[in-house]
Amino acid sequence: MSRRLPSLLAIRYFEAVGRNLSFTMAAKELNVTQAAVSHQIRKLEEKINIRLLTRKHQGVELTLEGEILLRSSVECLDKLADTFEVIANLSSANNRLVLSVTPLLSANWLLPRLNGFVSNRPNVDVVLHSSLSLPVEDREKFDYKIFYSREEMEDADHELLLVDELLPICSPSLTKGLASLPLQELSNFSLIHEFDREWWAAWCELAGIDPSLARRGMVVKDPALLEKAALIGSGLILGSSLFMRDKVKSGELITPFGNALSLKVYYYLCQSPTVRGEGANQFRNWLVSEFCHARRVQKVGGD
Repeated sequence: MSRRLPSLLAIRYFEAVGRNLSFTMAAKELNVTQAAVSHQIRKLEEKINIRLLTRKHQGVELTLEGEILLRSSVECLDKLADTFEVIANLSSANNRLVLSVTPLLSANWLLPRLNGFVSNRPNVDVVLHSSLSLPVEDREKFDYKIFYSREEMEDADHELLLVDELLPICSPSLTKGLASLPLQELSNFSLIHEFDREWWAAWCELAGIDPSLARRGMVVKDPALLEKAALIGSGLILGSSLFMRDKVKSGELITPFGNALSLKVYYYLCQSPTVRGEGANQFRNWLVSEFCHARRVQKVGGD
């Protein structure tokens, strides 16, 4: 639709004069000369062939037509200003990544690698939240959410990143330097549980050991403390073959019952339906690539 309108610049100048009822104040606000303001007002009045204001000794007075146009001009320019602010924020948001990642994955795996992504993309701002919750109704609060499940999930909204393995891990001081032990020795050690006792009960059942052994031992609600407890020799933990790999290779931790008996943990990526922008696409591609590499070396002791 064709619109026959006067110059937007002239309307802007008129709005400033009408709002301030002063050519001097309008010129100061617009950072132009009084002559420039007068010129634009004159062009506007000539264009529409209507007198909009009259000069007075103490300032400016609007005509009836000028008052009507001023109300409309203020409303339209305010609307334009609000719209430009919205699209500016939207453009900025397209380069802002809000991530929600499980604490252990965040601290032990993602954070050491994330700088490699960020340093090559200075225009992408990353906000990292550490969270254990599964992606439910609050999904729109995050661009990407990485979470784990004890069971394989069939959901088109979730992309499988990695199948990790949990196996008994402890400090070599706990076994008095012995790197390998028979399964029946498990009952001689304290078990340390993460959040609940179900993981150890499931592992005992897998190993053919009495699951009631899982009823003893302390429960730790912080994944970082779980690793710390293992390092200081407080007991056996079910540790991640991915996250504990480096410490096992260095000898800080050992796997006294080997790698054969392990529980599977499924890590998934959930993308918000509102995620957009090149930065988000680059992050997903980078993350999938990093996890592809992790899958090749996830076995404890792997290369």
